Amino acid sequence: ANNCDYEYVNLSELSAEAVYVSNDFDVTYEGWINCGDQVLLTADEQNPHGGTRSMRVENRLSTDDGVSSAKGFYLEGGKKYDYSVFVSHKGEESENFRLTLTYLCKDGETFETVELASETVKAGEWAEINASYKAPKGASEFIVKLTTDSTEDFWFDDFTVTGKKTAQADTVSAAGGG
Repeated sequence: ANNCDYEYVNLSELSAEAVYVSNDFDVTYEGWINCGDQVLLTADEQNPHGGTRSMRVENRLSTDDGVSSAKGFYLEGGKKYDYSVFVSHKGEESENFRLTLTYLCKDGETFETVELASETVKAGEWAEINASYKAPKGASEFIVKLTTDSTEDFWFDDFTVTGKKTAQADTVSAAGGG
């Protein structure tokens, strides 16, 4: 006779923190591009937040000018993600930074834009902008964008998207002590 007790675990209830996007800009631009034809996006080794370089954004003519990156390959609708980026500027006054997310709705035709976070940052300091957001189920084509309320130059670094990663299998059985 077998005296083993079996314990059934529903793995869909088990989850762990997962990093879906991690952009440190130490080697490449990590898929980030300028928003605004004249905007200059360059790697800056003189002002990194972490690692060896950050990204500098300059020559902005409007508050809509900034940087963006398509992250749809890594993200999906219906899941909650935590977004984080570090920002800095060297203006004379505090600067209000905005992190937005644009996504394609389930209908495949309509784009929605939400402001994930807005943060006032003092000159000469690095500050983290972070927020959690769950786009509707069926959303796709995720694009994050970073701007400020002025046309001042700014820097950004260490952009991450994290969230819960849920196990794929339904159940497993494990021998319990008996």
